[in-house]
Amino acid sequence: MKTIILTTRITENEFNNYARDIAQNNITINNYTYYYRKINIETEPNIIILLDGLRLGTSPISIGNLIQFDAQQVRRQEISTFLQLINELANKENFYVDENLIFAIHWGRATVDQSREYTENFKKWVKKYDEKVNFIITFWTTAAATPEPDSKIDEKLREATPDISDETFELWFDTLKTRDIPLTTKFSNIKHHIMTSFLDLDIDWQGIKEVNEKDKESAKKYLNAILEKKLEKKSKNYYCQKLVNLWFYLTGNKDLKIESIHSSLEKDKLPYKKSVLDLINELDNDRKNNLKEKWTNLLSHVGLNVNLNDPYNIEKIEKGKESLIIFYLQNLDLMSQQNKEDKNVNIFLGKFEKKEDSKKEKEIIYFNFHEWYLKLGDLLEELKSFLE
Repeated sequence: MKTIILTTRITENEFNNYARDIAQNNITINNYTYYYRKINIETEPNIIILLDGLRLGTSPISIGNLIQFDAQQVRRQEISTFLQLINELANKENFYVDENLIFAIHWGRATVDQSREYTENFKKWVKKYDEKVNFIITFWTTAAATPEPDSKIDEKLREATPDISDETFELWFDTLKTRDIPLTTKFSNIKHHIMTSFLDLDIDWQGIKEVNEKDKESAKKYLNAILEKKLEKKSKNYYCQKLVNLWFYLTGNKDLKIESIHSSLEKDKLPYKKSVLDLINELDNDRKNNLKEKWTNLLSHVGLNVNLNDPYNIEKIEKGKESLIIFYLQNLDLMSQQNKEDKNVNIFLGKFEKKEDSKKEKEIIYFNFHEWYLKLGDLLEELKSFLE
Protein backbone atom coordinates (compact mmCIF):
# COMPACT_ATOMS: atom_id res chain seq x y z
CA MET A 1 0.00 0.00 0.00
CA LYS A 2 1.20 3.49 -0.91
CA THR A 3 -0.06 6.74 0.59
CA ILE A 4 0.56 10.38 -0.32
CA ILE A 5 -0.32 13.14 2.14
CA LEU A 6 -0.41 16.49 0.34
CA THR A 7 -0.94 19.72 2.23
CA THR A 8 -2.57 22.74 0.68
CA ARG A 9 -0.58 25.98 0.99
CA ILE A 10 0.34 26.59 4.62
CA THR A 11 -0.14 30.34 4.04
CA GLU A 12 -3.56 30.33 2.36
CA ASN A 13 -7.13 29.47 3.31
CA GLU A 14 -7.79 27.37 0.21
CA PHE A 15 -8.61 23.88 1.48
CA ASN A 16 -12.17 24.06 0.18
CA ASN A 17 -10.92 24.83 -3.34
CA TYR A 18 -9.73 21.23 -3.60
CA ALA A 19 -11.90 18.12 -4.10
CA ARG A 20 -14.82 20.09 -2.70
CA ASP A 21 -17.42 17.36 -3.36
CA ILE A 22 -15.52 14.83 -1.27
CA ALA A 23 -16.60 14.69 2.36
CA GLN A 24 -14.38 16.54 4.82
CA ASN A 25 -12.93 14.55 7.73
CA ASN A 26 -11.08 15.73 10.80
CA ILE A 27 -8.79 14.71 13.63
CA THR A 28 -8.59 16.58 16.94
CA ILE A 29 -5.38 16.73 18.95
CA ASN A 30 -5.26 18.67 22.21
CA ASN A 31 -8.50 20.49 21.34
CA TYR A 32 -7.17 21.55 17.93
CA THR A 33 -8.86 20.21 14.80
CA TYR A 34 -7.10 19.29 11.54
CA TYR A 35 -9.19 18.89 8.39
CA TYR A 36 -8.51 16.53 5.50
CA ARG A 37 -10.09 14.75 2.56
CA LYS A 38 -9.39 11.18 1.51
CA ILE A 39 -9.10 10.66 -2.24
CA ASN A 40 -9.31 7.08 -3.44
CA ILE A 41 -7.29 5.87 -6.40
CA GLU A 42 -8.57 3.69 -9.24
CA THR A 43 -7.26 0.54 -7.56
CA GLU A 44 -7.30 0.29 -3.79
CA PRO A 45 -5.61 0.37 -1.34
CA ASN A 46 -3.46 3.33 -2.52
CA ILE A 47 -4.83 6.68 -1.33
CA ILE A 48 -4.14 10.42 -1.27
CA ILE A 49 -4.82 12.43 1.88
CA LEU A 50 -5.37 16.13 1.18
CA LEU A 51 -4.57 18.01 4.38
CA ASP A 52 -5.53 21.60 5.21
CA GLY A 53 -2.15 23.32 5.17
CA LEU A 54 -3.34 26.50 6.84
CA ARG A 55 -4.10 24.55 10.04
CA LEU A 56 -0.51 23.29 10.10
CA GLY A 57 0.73 26.86 10.04
CA THR A 58 -0.80 27.67 13.43
CA SER A 59 -0.15 26.39 16.94
CA PRO A 60 0.56 23.74 18.12
CA ILE A 61 2.51 22.61 15.03
CA SER A 62 3.31 26.08 13.61
CA ILE A 63 5.15 24.52 10.71
CA GLY A 64 6.11 27.93 9.34
CA ASN A 65 8.43 28.35 12.33
CA LEU A 66 10.35 25.22 11.34
CA ILE A 67 11.75 26.46 8.02
CA GLN A 68 15.02 27.46 9.74
CA PHE A 69 16.98 24.96 11.81
CA ASP A 70 18.75 25.94 15.01
CA ALA A 71 19.89 23.04 17.15
CA GLN A 72 19.90 25.30 20.23
CA GLN A 73 16.16 25.92 20.00
CA VAL A 74 13.49 23.60 21.40
CA ARG A 75 10.68 22.50 19.09
CA ARG A 76 9.72 19.23 20.77
CA GLN A 77 6.01 20.07 21.13
CA GLU A 78 5.65 21.06 17.47
CA ILE A 79 7.33 17.88 16.18
CA SER A 80 5.55 15.67 18.69
CA THR A 81 2.17 17.04 17.57
CA PHE A 82 3.09 16.65 13.90
CA LEU A 83 4.07 13.00 14.36
CA GLN A 84 0.96 12.37 16.42
CA LEU A 85 -1.15 13.77 13.58
CA ILE A 86 0.53 11.45 11.06
CA ASN A 87 0.01 8.41 13.28
CA GLU A 88 -3.63 9.21 14.00
CA LEU A 89 -4.31 9.72 10.29
CA ALA A 90 -2.72 6.31 9.66
CA ASN A 91 -4.86 4.64 12.31
CA LYS A 92 -8.06 6.25 11.08
CA GLU A 93 -7.48 5.65 7.35
CA ASN A 94 -5.66 2.31 7.67
CA PHE A 95 -2.31 3.04 6.06
CA TYR A 96 1.21 2.33 7.24
CA VAL A 97 3.74 4.87 8.49
CA ASP A 98 6.73 3.53 6.60
CA GLU A 99 8.80 4.11 3.46
CA ASN A 100 5.62 3.86 1.36
CA LEU A 101 4.19 7.00 2.95
CA ILE A 102 5.00 10.40 1.46
CA PHE A 103 4.24 13.65 3.28
CA ALA A 104 4.54 16.58 0.83
CA ILE A 105 4.29 20.14 2.13
CA HIS A 106 3.17 23.10 0.04
CA TRP A 107 5.14 26.03 1.49
CA GLY A 108 2.93 28.67 -0.11
CA ARG A 109 4.63 31.41 -2.11
CA ALA A 110 8.13 29.94 -1.78
CA THR A 111 10.26 29.31 -4.86
CA VAL A 112 11.38 25.81 -5.77
CA ASP A 113 14.79 26.35 -4.17
CA GLN A 114 13.25 27.86 -1.06
CA SER A 115 10.80 24.95 -0.81
CA ARG A 116 13.70 22.52 -0.99
CA GLU A 117 15.60 24.44 1.71
CA TYR A 118 12.57 24.72 4.02
CA THR A 119 11.88 21.00 3.65
CA GLU A 120 15.45 20.04 4.48
CA ASN A 121 15.32 22.17 7.63
CA PHE A 122 11.96 20.73 8.67
CA LYS A 123 13.36 17.21 8.28
CA LYS A 124 16.27 18.16 10.55
CA TRP A 125 13.77 19.15 13.25
CA VAL A 126 11.91 15.86 12.87
CA LYS A 127 15.13 13.81 13.04
CA LYS A 128 16.29 15.78 16.09
CA TYR A 129 13.41 14.40 18.11
CA ASP A 130 12.80 11.07 16.39
CA GLU A 131 15.65 9.39 14.51
CA LYS A 132 13.44 6.39 13.67
CA VAL A 133 11.08 8.29 11.36
CA ASN A 134 11.24 6.46 8.03
CA PHE A 135 8.44 7.95 5.96
CA ILE A 136 9.35 10.38 3.18
CA ILE A 137 9.09 14.11 3.83
CA THR A 138 9.26 16.28 0.73
CA PHE A 139 7.48 19.23 -0.91
CA TRP A 140 5.25 20.09 -3.81
CA THR A 141 4.81 23.54 -5.30
CA THR A 142 2.99 25.57 -7.92
CA ALA A 143 5.56 28.36 -7.96
CA ALA A 144 7.31 29.56 -11.11
CA ALA A 145 9.63 26.95 -12.66
CA THR A 146 7.45 24.33 -11.03
CA PRO A 147 8.85 20.82 -11.50
CA GLU A 148 6.48 18.39 -13.13
CA PRO A 149 4.05 16.93 -12.34
CA ASP A 150 3.13 19.43 -9.60
CA SER A 151 1.06 21.73 -11.81
CA LYS A 152 -0.91 18.70 -13.00
CA ILE A 153 -1.39 17.55 -9.40
CA ASP A 154 -2.78 20.96 -8.51
CA GLU A 155 -5.07 21.04 -11.54
CA LYS A 156 -6.36 17.53 -10.91
CA LEU A 157 -7.02 18.01 -7.21
CA ARG A 158 -8.98 21.19 -7.86
CA GLU A 159 -11.65 19.09 -9.59
CA ALA A 160 -14.80 18.64 -7.51
CA THR A 161 -14.27 14.87 -7.41
CA PRO A 162 -10.77 14.00 -8.62
CA ASP A 163 -10.61 10.79 -10.66
CA ILE A 164 -7.03 9.56 -10.34
CA SER A 165 -5.81 6.53 -12.26
CA ASP A 166 -3.24 4.03 -10.99
CA GLU A 167 -0.77 5.26 -13.61
CA THR A 168 -1.14 8.89 -12.53
CA PHE A 169 -0.77 7.98 -8.87
CA GLU A 170 2.40 5.96 -9.52
CA LEU A 171 3.89 8.88 -11.49
CA TRP A 172 3.16 11.29 -8.65
CA PHE A 173 4.47 8.87 -6.03
CA ASP A 174 7.73 8.13 -7.86
CA THR A 175 8.37 11.82 -8.58
CA LEU A 176 7.76 12.96 -5.02
CA LYS A 177 9.72 10.03 -3.58
CA THR A 178 12.90 10.97 -5.44
CA ARG A 179 12.53 14.75 -5.14
CA ASP A 180 14.79 15.10 -2.15
CA ILE A 181 17.57 13.22 -3.93
CA PRO A 182 20.09 15.92 -4.92
CA LEU A 183 19.93 16.99 -8.55
CA THR A 184 23.63 16.22 -8.93
CA THR A 185 23.07 12.64 -7.76
CA LYS A 186 20.37 12.14 -10.38
CA PHE A 187 22.58 13.72 -13.03
CA SER A 188 25.57 11.56 -12.06
CA ASN A 189 23.44 8.45 -12.50
CA ILE A 190 22.47 9.53 -16.03
CA LYS A 191 26.08 10.42 -16.82
CA HIS A 192 27.18 6.95 -15.72
CA HIS A 193 24.69 5.33 -18.10
CA ILE A 194 25.83 7.55 -20.97
CA MET A 195 29.55 6.99 -20.49
CA THR A 196 29.11 3.24 -19.95
CA SER A 197 27.09 2.91 -23.16
CA PHE A 198 30.09 4.10 -25.24
CA LEU A 199 32.79 2.42 -23.14
CA ASP A 200 33.07 -0.72 -25.30
CA LEU A 201 33.65 1.38 -28.42
CA ASP A 202 36.31 3.46 -26.68
CA ILE A 203 38.12 0.32 -25.48
CA ASP A 204 37.96 -1.20 -28.97
CA TRP A 205 39.18 2.04 -30.59
CA GLN A 206 42.19 2.29 -28.29
CA GLY A 207 42.97 -1.40 -28.67
CA ILE A 208 42.89 -1.37 -32.46
CA LYS A 209 44.94 1.83 -32.59
CA GLU A 210 47.65 0.27 -30.41
CA VAL A 211 47.75 -2.99 -32.40
CA ASN A 212 47.67 -1.16 -35.74
CA GLU A 213 50.79 0.79 -34.83
CA LYS A 214 52.66 -2.52 -34.45
CA ASP A 215 51.02 -4.94 -36.91
CA LYS A 216 48.41 -3.81 -39.43
CA GLU A 217 47.38 -7.36 -40.36
CA SER A 218 46.69 -8.22 -36.72
CA ALA A 219 44.72 -4.99 -36.38
CA LYS A 220 42.45 -6.04 -39.25
CA LYS A 221 41.82 -9.44 -37.64
CA TYR A 222 41.07 -7.67 -34.37
CA LEU A 223 38.61 -5.37 -36.18
CA ASN A 224 36.85 -8.28 -37.89
CA ALA A 225 36.44 -10.08 -34.56
CA ILE A 226 34.95 -6.98 -32.95
CA LEU A 227 32.47 -6.26 -35.72
CA GLU A 228 31.37 -9.89 -35.98
CA LYS A 229 30.40 -9.79 -32.30
CA LYS A 230 28.28 -6.70 -32.97
CA LEU A 231 26.48 -8.50 -35.78
CA GLU A 232 25.77 -11.40 -33.42
CA LYS A 233 23.64 -8.94 -31.47
CA LYS A 234 21.43 -8.84 -34.59
CA SER A 235 21.62 -5.07 -34.82
CA LYS A 236 22.60 -3.48 -38.12
CA ASN A 237 22.65 -0.11 -36.37
CA TYR A 238 24.60 -1.02 -33.25
CA TYR A 239 26.71 2.13 -33.14
CA CYS A 240 24.12 4.67 -34.29
CA GLN A 241 21.72 3.22 -31.75
CA LYS A 242 24.13 4.24 -29.01
CA LEU A 243 24.06 7.85 -30.16
CA VAL A 244 20.29 8.01 -30.54
CA ASN A 245 19.94 6.58 -27.03
CA LEU A 246 22.40 9.21 -25.79
CA TRP A 247 20.16 11.89 -27.28
CA PHE A 248 17.25 10.41 -25.34
CA TYR A 249 19.22 10.41 -22.08
CA LEU A 250 19.86 14.11 -22.65
CA THR A 251 16.50 15.31 -23.98
CA GLY A 252 13.86 12.61 -23.47
CA ASN A 253 12.76 13.19 -27.08
CA LYS A 254 11.83 9.98 -28.95
CA ASP A 255 11.48 11.94 -32.20
CA LEU A 256 15.23 12.51 -32.48
CA LYS A 257 16.53 9.84 -34.85
CA ILE A 258 19.16 8.91 -37.42
CA GLU A 259 17.26 7.91 -40.55
CA SER A 260 14.87 5.22 -39.24
CA ILE A 261 16.75 4.63 -35.97
CA HIS A 262 14.75 5.76 -32.94
CA SER A 263 15.73 5.50 -29.28
CA SER A 264 15.30 2.02 -27.85
CA LEU A 265 14.74 3.58 -24.41
CA GLU A 266 11.55 4.72 -22.73
CA LYS A 267 11.18 7.45 -20.12
CA ASP A 268 10.32 5.00 -17.36
CA LYS A 269 13.65 3.21 -17.98
CA LEU A 270 15.75 6.33 -17.38
CA PRO A 271 17.35 6.86 -13.96
CA TYR A 272 14.62 8.42 -11.80
CA LYS A 273 12.51 8.49 -15.01
CA LYS A 274 14.06 11.81 -16.02
CA SER A 275 16.29 13.07 -18.81
CA VAL A 276 18.99 15.71 -18.29
CA LEU A 277 16.62 18.26 -19.82
CA ASP A 278 13.97 17.34 -17.25
CA LEU A 279 16.48 18.01 -14.46
CA ILE A 280 17.50 21.34 -15.95
CA ASN A 281 13.89 22.46 -16.26
CA GLU A 282 13.48 21.99 -12.50
CA LEU A 283 15.90 24.89 -11.95
CA ASP A 284 14.95 28.52 -11.61
CA ASN A 285 15.53 30.85 -14.56
CA ASP A 286 18.76 32.37 -13.20
CA ARG A 287 20.43 28.98 -12.87
CA LYS A 288 19.18 27.89 -16.28
CA ASN A 289 20.65 31.02 -17.84
CA ASN A 290 23.99 30.33 -16.17
CA LEU A 291 24.34 26.89 -17.72
CA LYS A 292 22.97 27.76 -21.19
CA GLU A 293 26.42 27.77 -22.80
CA LYS A 294 27.39 24.45 -21.22
CA TRP A 295 24.14 22.85 -22.38
CA THR A 296 24.41 24.07 -25.97
CA ASN A 297 28.08 23.00 -26.16
CA LEU A 298 27.13 19.52 -24.98
CA LEU A 299 24.33 19.18 -27.53
CA SER A 300 26.58 20.37 -30.34
CA HIS A 301 29.26 17.87 -29.34
CA VAL A 302 26.84 14.93 -29.64
CA GLY A 303 25.44 16.02 -32.99
CA LEU A 304 22.40 18.06 -32.04
CA ASN A 305 21.39 21.60 -32.98
CA VAL A 306 19.45 23.83 -30.62
CA ASN A 307 17.73 27.20 -30.82
CA LEU A 308 20.04 29.46 -28.81
CA ASN A 309 17.13 31.69 -27.84
CA ASP A 310 15.12 28.77 -26.49
CA PRO A 311 17.64 26.02 -25.63
CA TYR A 312 15.48 24.17 -23.11
CA ASN A 313 12.50 23.72 -25.41
CA ILE A 314 12.46 20.06 -26.40
CA GLU A 315 10.75 20.90 -29.68
CA LYS A 316 13.61 23.22 -30.70
CA ILE A 317 16.31 20.52 -30.45
CA GLU A 318 17.06 18.66 -33.68
CA LYS A 319 19.66 16.44 -35.34
CA GLY A 320 22.64 18.29 -36.80
CA LYS A 321 23.34 17.99 -40.52
CA GLU A 322 27.15 18.07 -40.57
CA SER A 323 28.08 16.22 -37.40
CA LEU A 324 31.25 14.12 -37.49
CA ILE A 325 30.10 11.81 -34.70
CA ILE A 326 26.99 10.89 -36.71
CA PHE A 327 29.05 10.41 -39.88
CA TYR A 328 31.60 8.27 -37.99
CA LEU A 329 29.06 5.94 -36.36
CA GLN A 330 27.12 5.53 -39.62
CA ASN A 331 30.36 4.40 -41.26
CA LEU A 332 30.97 1.86 -38.48
CA ASP A 333 27.49 0.36 -38.90
CA LEU A 334 27.95 0.21 -42.66
CA MET A 335 31.36 -1.45 -42.29
CA SER A 336 29.94 -4.00 -39.84
CA GLN A 337 27.84 -5.43 -42.67
CA GLN A 338 30.69 -5.67 -45.20
CA ASN A 339 32.80 -8.70 -46.03
CA LYS A 340 35.93 -9.27 -43.95
CA GLU A 341 38.24 -8.21 -46.77
CA ASP A 342 36.39 -4.90 -47.16
CA LYS A 343 36.60 -3.84 -43.52
CA ASN A 344 38.99 -0.92 -43.11
CA VAL A 345 40.98 -0.25 -39.96
CA ASN A 346 41.58 3.37 -40.97
CA ILE A 347 37.83 4.00 -41.15
CA PHE A 348 37.35 2.49 -37.69
CA LEU A 349 40.06 4.81 -36.41
CA GLY A 350 38.30 7.79 -37.98
CA LYS A 351 39.90 8.48 -41.36
CA PHE A 352 37.29 9.27 -44.00
CA GLU A 353 37.06 10.51 -47.52
CA LYS A 354 34.21 12.96 -47.82
CA LYS A 355 33.27 14.68 -51.08
CA GLU A 356 31.47 18.01 -50.95
CA ASP A 357 29.10 18.76 -53.82
CA SER A 358 30.87 22.03 -54.49
CA LYS A 359 34.32 20.46 -54.61
CA LYS A 360 35.89 18.27 -57.29
CA GLU A 361 38.26 16.46 -54.95
CA LYS A 362 37.44 14.34 -51.93
CA GLU A 363 38.30 15.78 -48.54
CA ILE A 364 40.22 13.65 -46.04
CA ILE A 365 38.70 13.88 -42.56
CA TYR A 366 40.25 12.60 -39.34
CA PHE A 367 37.96 11.92 -36.39
CA ASN A 368 39.46 10.77 -33.08
CA PHE A 369 36.73 8.92 -31.23
CA HIS A 370 38.76 8.58 -28.04
CA GLU A 371 39.18 12.35 -27.81
CA TRP A 372 35.44 12.79 -28.53
CA TYR A 373 34.62 10.34 -25.72
CA LEU A 374 36.87 12.10 -23.21
CA LYS A 375 35.42 15.49 -24.12
CA LEU A 376 31.91 14.09 -23.69
CA GLY A 377 32.80 13.19 -20.11
CA ASP A 378 34.31 16.65 -19.53
CA LEU A 379 31.25 18.45 -20.91
CA LEU A 380 28.92 16.38 -18.75
CA GLU A 381 31.04 17.10 -15.69
CA GLU A 382 31.06 20.84 -16.45
CA LEU A 383 27.28 20.79 -16.71
CA LYS A 384 27.05 18.95 -13.39
CA SER A 385 29.08 21.67 -11.66
CA PHE A 386 26.40 24.21 -12.63
CA LEU A 387 23.66 22.00 -11.15
CA GLU A 388 25.21 22.05 -7.68
